[in-house]
Amino acid sequence: MNRQKFREIAILLILGLAYCYVVTSIPVSDHLTPDSKLYYGLSQNIISGTGYYDTVRNGEILPPIGHPLILLFDRIIGDITFWEVAIGILAVCLSVLVYTKSKIMALISLGFLFATLKSVGFYKYGIEASGFMTASLIILGLSYMYRSNFCIFSIVLSVFFIFLNILVRPVLLYPLFTFVIFFALYYIFLFLKNKKFVSSYRIINKWFVIVILVILLFLMVSLYSEFSYGDKRLVRGTYAAMNLYLFNNQYFPVNTNYNLKKFQKYIPEEERNIVTSNSLGWEKREKLLFKKALNYIVSNPKRAISGWLWRLERYLGYDAGISSVYLIGVCVTVLFTILLLVLMFFFHGFYFWISKLGWLISFLFFIQVALLIIFSWTGPRYLIYLIPFLATAPFLILFELVKSLRSHVEN
Repeated sequence: MNRQKFREIAILLILGLAYCYVVTSIPVSDHLTPDSKLYYGLSQNIISGTGYYDTVRNGEILPPIGHPLILLFDRIIGDITFWEVAIGILAVCLSVLVYTKSKIMALISLGFLFATLKSVGFYKYGIEASGFMTASLIILGLSYMYRSNFCIFSIVLSVFFIFLNILVRPVLLYPLFTFVIFFALYYIFLFLKNKKFVSSYRIINKWFVIVILVILLFLMVSLYSEFSYGDKRLVRGTYAAMNLYLFNNQYFPVNTNYNLKKFQKYIPEEERNIVTSNSLGWEKREKLLFKKALNYIVSNPKRAISGWLWRLERYLGYDAGISSVYLIGVCVTVLFTILLLVLMFFFHGFYFWISKLGWLISFLFFIQVALLIIFSWTGPRYLIYLIPFLATAPFLILFELVKSLRSHVEN
């Protein structure tokens, strides 16, 4: 065995042992939070044939169906939360390994995951584990797809992982519909230019297929939800407007995290009744609370924006109660993304941008942050959904920067 082969095996062994250590060291509390009890109860309702109804709180408080569906596997493999965390960590490491082929980078990303996740931990049956796992699987699917030149299997895998992530938390759904507009404008441009650039931008064509397939799956489940329940509870949950209103109102302070005690302290009883009462049905509650939140934003734009900026700092890692490594990850990601964009501007064209996975992962991180800051979720455990992107984007971008600069110098 030559020295190079021995070194590779040694690094793989170290990486495997480090993975086992990290997985077993990430704390998963057996304490069931009220949310955990709700999600597990919904999962049991699916098994028993009761249907997707809130029989736990009896307030029609339902997330999209993705997380309760994943909890069904708890009976099969046991301790589903542990397995979700393990799969998520493995997917992140494999993403870096598959795309960069660097075992050292994969090991460093594992260290980043350990430093951040250990300072937060997971609750048993909590939705954070499903969010973390599915976000990690998205990155793994995309890494394999970019490395395999967009083969059919990798496209199907990416579509499934993206759709599963949307069923857990539909944050990425909104950018997908925005992408449809982009694709429409792109193909109109091609038509006006007599389709001269179709072959040059083949990656966009593949992405068009992915986005359309995800949206078709979403519409199919939406139709099933409408047919079975008379609404879209399976794909969008029943409390999106509630979370929008809880932070976008004139009563709640703009520079504080939301919790139930503060809700009772700051929100007047009449307003609280609108949020908690469900006599008119959750859809009417949604419309009313969405209207109230929108009116507040329009009437108090300065106050609303100041609240969003305060929350932006939390999502970027300032005073968030999480390891400082998270903040370092954000700073490095921003720096590398800017460098990649500068490189694109001076040395390459639009094709360079769309063909780089690192930029895409960075974009997914920042687009999610931009969407999350307007809702009531804040605090360390909500950063868990973003950690997979920060644990991969810097390494992928660094790999792309070095590779592109070498190519430019050689040419």
